[in-house]
Amino acid sequence: MRRFRAVLIATAASAALVAAGPSIGELRSWMRTAFPGWFGVAVNGLAAACLVSAIVAALARMRERRGLRLGLIVAALAVAAASAAAMASPSAAQNAVERFHFIQYGLVTWLWYRVMRMPPAPAADAATLVVPAMAALTVGAADEAVQWFVPERVGEYRDIFLNGTAILAGLLWSAGLDPPLPFSPRPSLRSRRSMAVAVVLAAAAIAAFVQLAQLGDVVRDDEIGVAFVSRYSGDELRALSAERAARWARQPPLEMRRYAREDQYLAEGLWHVRARNDAWERALETAWRENLILERYFAPVLDTPSYAAPISRWPPEQRRDADSRRGTAAERFVSHANPLAIHTFSPTVLWGAILTLSAVVTFLLRKA
Repeated sequence: MRRFRAVLIATAASAALVAAGPSIGELRSWMRTAFPGWFGVAVNGLAAACLVSAIVAALARMRERRGLRLGLIVAALAVAAASAAAMASPSAAQNAVERFHFIQYGLVTWLWYRVMRMPPAPAADAATLVVPAMAALTVGAADEAVQWFVPERVGEYRDIFLNGTAILAGLLWSAGLDPPLPFSPRPSLRSRRSMAVAVVLAAAAIAAFVQLAQLGDVVRDDEIGVAFVSRYSGDELRALSAERAARWARQPPLEMRRYAREDQYLAEGLWHVRARNDAWERALETAWRENLILERYFAPVLDTPSYAAPISRWPPEQRRDADSRRGTAAERFVSHANPLAIHTFSPTVLWGAILTLSAVVTFLLRKA
């Protein structure tokens, strides 16, 4: 009964983390508005309060094996500190958000670790560590998928693996709270099966997210001499352009709705608007070609005001000026407007790799 309750708690916490994507975006916007300039301080303060509370609780529970347990706790803190330093960006607010991930994924990892340690669990072995880590990675993939759907949030597979350091810190912390001793060097058949299922599910979740958010096509247009990556084919972009022009003529996207699916066509168009505008002063040819992409494939984004940008089409005089000053370019222009990686390999390759991984993992664990 205790283990069943632990499973329910871990599942509920994991589901809450995933489902909170829109709410977290709303909360961040509110905090930035209500406390301008204090967002990073507030998030860092909350993370610090959670960390201090966790340290006090951990120290209070140390009755035996204090050297080992304290060493694991210190190692968890060292992993978190090193990862935070390595991932630091110029944005203090972004750094604060990344640090708070250690609290979120550390908690999720600890809850699944508790599941593996609850009676009638078998003696501690590799599954005690592997299953919680894979469960947390699966939660991370689901979290990124939800963020991909939420306006103004970014879902990227790179973040799944960045969460891996938070998961490692969470495992070290969990082992410090409840050392997996005695530890069996040879996992039982039940443990091997658990590990195989956990690894395959985590890999499949990551692959599903990659297919959802980061697979696409290279759109080549010889007439205007451009190539760019998109989640859509050229024909799909032209069809979407016609559909959005008709829809936005009646109802332009002037309001951002957190609890609605992000318009990925609009998001891609805005990538090229930003790339064009950024290049105007320093690389006129780039600005010209990005504008051609916009005119050919994202005209409704240029002509319709949205919550993210006003009308963005160049006035006729600006377009004539750019055309007269840009010179000539014989080579095809390759756009790098996409801020997130879009891969162009086939989904068959992706899922073939997952099936191969599944077969290899199953074989190795059965032979262990």
